[in-house]
Amino acid sequence: MFILDPRLENDTILIKENHNFEIRLMNVKDFFWVILIPNKANLIELSDIKIKERNELLNFASDIGDYIKATQNLDKIN
Repeated sequence: MFILDPRLENDTILIKENHNFEIRLMNVKDFFWVILIPNKANLIELSDIKIKERNELLNFASDIGDYIKATQNLDKIN
């Protein structure tokens, strides 16, 4: 069973629960920080995620990064 670390739960705001990961926003005023958290138990490394789920996560991260960069007129995102 997946259990979110209490520090992340306290420091982030849940935006949406996807079937393979949670989309959270870091609760800070200084910058926009989206956090994607796989919702499977016992994951340590990115390579621990099944390849289909990993591709979905990475594609979503890329897409949301492109969207934020374009809509906020930013030169660079991480």
